Amino acid sequence: MAPLAKRIVLGQTGFTLGLGAAFNDQNSATRIYAALLGDDIDSIPTKAELWQRGGETLTNLFRAVIEQSALFMALRGSDLVWQMIVARANLFDDISVADARILVNKMAALRNSDFPSTELALLVDEYVALRNTTDALGPASTFQLAHRGHTDSSGSGNGSSSEATDGPVDDLTATLGSLSISFSSSWPPPQFVLGDLWVLAHRHVREALQSEAAVALPGAQSVPLDVMTAVARVAVTHYETSSPWAIFLSPVAYVNSPTRRSWYPVAGWQARLFAAWDHFLEYAKDAFTKRGKQVVMGLVLYWQGTPSEFDRLANVHQTDARQLWETANFLRRHGTLFIMRRMPVDGGLQIIWFDPWKTNNTIQAHYKPRQMAIFNFRAGVVDRITRWAAENNTRIHSRYWGGYNITGVTDDDSVKMSLTLLDWIAAGRFTLPESQEDLEDLGYDRTE
Repeated sequence: MAPLAKRIVLGQTGFTLGLGAAFNDQNSATRIYAALLGDDIDSIPTKAELWQRGGETLTNLFRAVIEQSALFMALRGSDLVWQMIVARANLFDDISVADARILVNKMAALRNSDFPSTELALLVDEYVALRNTTDALGPASTFQLAHRGHTDSSGSGNGSSSEATDGPVDDLTATLGSLSISFSSSWPPPQFVLGDLWVLAHRHVREALQSEAAVALPGAQSVPLDVMTAVARVAVTHYETSSPWAIFLSPVAYVNSPTRRSWYPVAGWQARLFAAWDHFLEYAKDAFTKRGKQVVMGLVLYWQGTPSEFDRLANVHQTDARQLWETANFLRRHGTLFIMRRMPVDGGLQIIWFDPWKTNNTIQAHYKPRQMAIFNFRAGVVDRITRWAAENNTRIHSRYWGGYNITGVTDDDSVKMSLTLLDWIAAGRFTLPESQEDLEDLGYDRTE
């Protein structure tokens, strides 16, 4: 469908759309419409349904903007807050910060107050007021810091990490500290880097960590938001500036960014909360080379099947995804813990991949119908790690895979086992040995 046909989605109730192309840049327009409408619009039978889909997506985008109002003002509308907005919005495809700004400001320009107010129109009015208030504020204190998140601010829209950006981190920390976080005197803790704040700034994560209620450990079919929150809880509870380790707060579930994007239409917006391997490896590189960490850990989840095997969601924007994630068996994840350790003798990297699959017969039986997909995922990860090491002139000292079951997890849930081991290591309750003999005693096989 041509862009001129897609432009009707911008003419929502309360907005006046003129003649001609809505956007000056054709490439930008293509990316924006892909995010608003998805890649299956040729199957939409009527323009009315196309218009409705676009309206729902726009509404979700502006909800994400308004939810970040405090940060928007504190960060003076910087790239960082836009990265958070894009990550929270329930879009059909990744969109760059530059394109998101173009779209949001285009809708603000099209707003016609003579028309009846809809939810979208009221949200756009709130954004205009927010933008005007922010523009009237003085500049925030900023410094140059590399931020690596899950969205692309370069304009390519490919979901890769951003380059260095001006990030008013002091204002971000102060703003988050004012959001009724009572369990800590400082929120977020100053030892966390900007890439961590991308997760810690999430409203659900803040509220969950603030609550004193006992929280059950999430498992193989918990919603991604709960799994991400559990990882963040481990880090916030145990991480100190002097800690020799770092935890990547987003669960890693995709071999690459294109695969990550392909899951949105069938798994819903929470699929965005899982990261691709490239995101994890960039974080690890930064932790080793710039922060002097000796160990980097990440929760890694295997998926069953491929997106093409499943039907697209009737409503990809649904805000309550619990029924989808907790009942759809194809969304069940197999959990593992990936550990990269800098060896003290020669500086090479030792890789320890805890995977309960190796010794747990119940887990093997459950995932047996999809074992080839899991084997292929492992192979893809090994290949990506090998290429990453070569690209960064890093020597792989040794690789280990396996490990015995974690005691105390009685329901043979690999996600719970992996989270438990992560907590033990972070708390100092368990230390993985370095030697091959000792690792083999713990059930690990050397794979290289």
